[in-house]
Amino acid sequence: MASGLGGFSMEQPCPQCFGRGKIVRKPCAACGGAGSVETASDVDVRVPPGVEDGQKLRLSGMGEPGTSGGPAGDLILELKVQSHPKFRREGLNVVSRVSVEMADAALGTTVDVETMDGVVSVTVPPGTQPGQKLRLRERGVKAADGRRGDHLAEVHVQIPKELSAEQRELLERFAGRGAKSRSRQ
Repeated sequence: MASGLGGFSMEQPCPQCFGRGKIVRKPCAACGGAGSVETASDVDVRVPPGVEDGQKLRLSGMGEPGTSGGPAGDLILELKVQSHPKFRREGLNVVSRVSVEMADAALGTTVDVETMDGVVSVTVPPGTQPGQKLRLRERGVKAADGRRGDHLAEVHVQIPKELSAEQRELLERFAGRGAKSRSRQ
């Protein structure tokens, strides 16, 4: 029984002329007859505002040289956005952490929040919960199209590890576990 497979052929460029149809009899020392030399060069690149990690930029005509005198290809840059010690990005929004004492979170206060534009005073409303985010409109990352994200100050409530006798008594009274409530039990 005959096999259903037929013969096949494969084409590849000539190993001497690399498909150019000409053999270089006296290749130069720089390129070895390849017709081009790899060189390093500095290029100024304008990175648009608001780029994100992994985003790619195309630099037309800055890539590999074309074959047989053809135009050069494009250079594709993949951007790596460096992290910041105080801010983290969520799209165009910037998130930072602000610490608030337990009593201030319960009663409300005003805190200074460092933003990309400088320090801004923010009102922490009474009853603010741990992890709650306070929004500062249009204080985030600026995009190339003119939009701007917000700055989100994430509240970290500081709970004391040690209390004085007076602080402990006040908290127990607040929680309904003071001396009066113990005598009723």
